[in-house]
Amino acid sequence: MFSFVDNFEKFYAHISKERVELLKDHIYLTEKYVKKIIHEKNLEEVINNLGHSFFKDKKDFEFWKNMFFDTIIFHDIGKINENFQIFKMKNKNFKKKENFTTNHSPLSTKIYFDYYIDNVLESHEDMLIFLFLNMYIISKHHGSLDEFMTFLNSFLDSYEDLKDKRDSLFNLLKLDDTGEDISQVIKWLQDSLKCFEKNDWDFLNLYIYVKLLYSLLVSADFYSTSEFMNKSPIEDIGLLKNVNPYLDNFKNTKVFEGINKYKNFKENKEENPFKNIPINVLRSELFLESQYNLEKNLDSNIYFLEAPTGSGKTICSINLAFNLLKQNQNLNKLFYIFPFNTLVEQTGESLKDILGIETYNKDVSIINSITPLFKESESEIKLESGEKIDYEKFLLDRQFIHSPIVLTTHVNFFNYLFGLDRESHFPLFQIANSIVIIDEIQAYKNNIWKEIAIFLNYFSKVLNIKFIIMSATLPKIDDLIDCSLNKTVFTPLISNINKYYQNELFSKRVEIDYSFLEDLKKCDNSKKLKLLKDSVIENYNENKKIVVEFIKKKTAFEFFKLLLDENINLNLELLTGDDNKVERKEIISKIKNENSPIILISTQVIEAGVDIDMDVGYKNISILDSEEQFLGRVNRSCKKSGKVYFFEIDKPKDVYKNDVRSDYENTLNSDKIKKILINKDFKEYYNQIIASLNKEAIKMNTKNIDKFKKDSLFTLNFKNISERLKLIEKREDVSIFLNREINIDNKTIKGYEVWHEYKELLENNAISYSEKRVKLSNLMEKMDYFIYKVKTLNKSYSDNIGNIFYIENTTDYFIEFNGKMKFNREKFEGEKSFIEFL
Repeated sequence: MFSFVDNFEKFYAHISKERVELLKDHIYLTEKYVKKIIHEKNLEEVINNLGHSFFKDKKDFEFWKNMFFDTIIFHDIGKINENFQIFKMKNKNFKKKENFTTNHSPLSTKIYFDYYIDNVLESHEDMLIFLFLNMYIISKHHGSLDEFMTFLNSFLDSYEDLKDKRDSLFNLLKLDDTGEDISQVIKWLQDSLKCFEKNDWDFLNLYIYVKLLYSLLVSADFYSTSEFMNKSPIEDIGLLKNVNPYLDNFKNTKVFEGINKYKNFKENKEENPFKNIPINVLRSELFLESQYNLEKNLDSNIYFLEAPTGSGKTICSINLAFNLLKQNQNLNKLFYIFPFNTLVEQTGESLKDILGIETYNKDVSIINSITPLFKESESEIKLESGEKIDYEKFLLDRQFIHSPIVLTTHVNFFNYLFGLDRESHFPLFQIANSIVIIDEIQAYKNNIWKEIAIFLNYFSKVLNIKFIIMSATLPKIDDLIDCSLNKTVFTPLISNINKYYQNELFSKRVEIDYSFLEDLKKCDNSKKLKLLKDSVIENYNENKKIVVEFIKKKTAFEFFKLLLDENINLNLELLTGDDNKVERKEIISKIKNENSPIILISTQVIEAGVDIDMDVGYKNISILDSEEQFLGRVNRSCKKSGKVYFFEIDKPKDVYKNDVRSDYENTLNSDKIKKILINKDFKEYYNQIIASLNKEAIKMNTKNIDKFKKDSLFTLNFKNISERLKLIEKREDVSIFLNREINIDNKTIKGYEVWHEYKELLENNAISYSEKRVKLSNLMEKMDYFIYKVKTLNKSYSDNIGNIFYIENTTDYFIEFNGKMKFNREKFEGEKSFIEFL
């Protein structure tokens, strides 16, 4: 391949202590790993289909494919830079060259260009765009994707600079320079890009092409470097090669056995197992209908699963995923995506039962900011047995998602799709040929639903991803896709959702009362809270289990204190985002297991995935999706009566600032929306919302969809696209570490000890990067028990590390209640701030 380089065997790629890796060996290893990834992930068909979408002619396609793979082969050829060899590799075979850097990526890019340009211009002019895209990918393999047009402009200058120094610097290189005027070549390229623009959103195929090839390059490069550095090859990339063991465990669960018996009953083979449990009849019907419609539409890429809260969507989705894996041998990984860490953890617990495992292992991984790469207990066992802990492998397995089944958050998943740096691209190749279940899609920013629908549609087709999108109030976001754009329609798995929503078990399960909403409008907030308190206590005295939800922590805490001040013996709990996962688990367990009256004051953390069953609910209005989620926490079992009162103390727009669903006419302030919630007519509701979004999308402002397409997509501005598809608006909160003692599993954890352990670990330069990353991951679970997000910092602090501020004396900022310490946010944030922005 590199016959144009003299003495190729003298160049080094990496050094490690007393060992050197020859450049030719690194290139061979990188090629080995890219072939391994493509073979094991079944990506050959994905790559071929992508190539055929660009080129129908066989010769053009084969030439394109050679360029594709040579991008990976050529990525480090610039290490023949003699200054790189001398200064970075300590290679004594070469002499220093003046007026040149030690960088290797620009030279790799230039050599790749020289290698292909004449052939492209003579016989394959349509390949010009791919030549430059591949060069861009090579140039970024140690950095991040940013702006393709900026690269083009800089390449013009850097090419001429390299050309001037060529004779003195690269006397070992025999490759001829192109005779073409490089500025003219770039003009031809820009003309070529304009031709692609005519395909409108099909331009996304180019975007995904860059992302996929970049992922393959940086992954194979990292794998090969890891093998050299650690003297250990990467054998297992964590694929779901055989679904049968999982499926067998699933079929042995009581839930599946019951549904199977019900199926036999429908086929007149046995008695109805649920004749006295009508809610399980509906759940079984939903399960069987979704499976039937899936099997009729196996060629679809995106499925919608809409079902009422409490109808068993999680079990349905897992069954659908296992059926897809069984039917399609190319699929080899399962991702389960959630909006919140709490849902990740809860579904993880459910999956343990379904899969027949006791703890998370290599088969099932939870990936979020607070779940350790491995437990301390595992570390202790290894150390006691004399076994060395392979920190490099633990970190590599996490970075590349070496697990067949992965549970993670929406934010992480969108970073895999739209992130910019190398590490965010490591998992991208894993998503190809995978099943991705997205839960609670309504939690996404609705001002980017149109973009989400379009991008997911293209990702699913190009990378052969099967998306199962589900929610209790599912917005049919494919209605946002222009009819002219694509003929694909997302496939609904429930033919007539009203069959379930209008069934009395769901439609009459909870009585909705809007009287508070109207009555409290005449009062100020303090009077509203008092009237609310009186009603809650009245229901409590009638032996009811009550949940009261606010949309602001401050108001929830204020109401909590109001009840405490009553000086009566109330069975009371407060649950907000300030409670750590251990405290949250204890509170939810108490709620579930107690039959006596209780009052739970909460924020929206209880809306999704919290399995509680209350008699009466009170809720500050917000957006309709949240109202329906909240209804699912009342009379969940359908075995008794339930009632929910809505009120407005905090304005929805104060919390959901850029969400059209929080506009006055789209909330329960509107009589129309009140009726929609009672009738469960979410289709009518989302027709109204989607009409608003489409109207917003064509306004001539920064949100305009055509402007985004022209300024960002057609110019391949990866930074702008990534920013546009961010799920969470940037917040300027301050992280504070509040020193205190907490008890977990009968062990006392002292905040100051955790802080000093964190500080020492960060400052420890004697351990490897991998060991530090793994240990930090483990420590962050403990750190999370003590870290709170506040808007401002108005107290003196004892220490800080980056943007985390350590406060030693914290007694005044907590209220002790039921043996738990509740953070008094109002007390902490009450005074004038001296740190408001960091």
